[in-house]
Amino acid sequence: MTGWQPPEPVETGFPEYIGGEVVCMTAYEIIMIFLGIIGLLISFGGLLITLLAFLDQKDKRD
Repeated sequence: MTGWQPPEPVETGFPEYIGGEVVCMTAYEIIMIFLGIIGLLISFGGLLITLLAFLDQKDKRD
């Protein structure tokens, strides 16, 4: 035993939340999360299109 005690739960006023600390996000943080997700979707979509174009070009040479 280390003698370490976990911290007590913080009362947030939200009955469905059980756990540690909750911090409200600002509008800037919410918008930046959406922009980050959209950026990831665009980059992976471009990678997928490039891969499909490469595979299609490879098949046409045979």
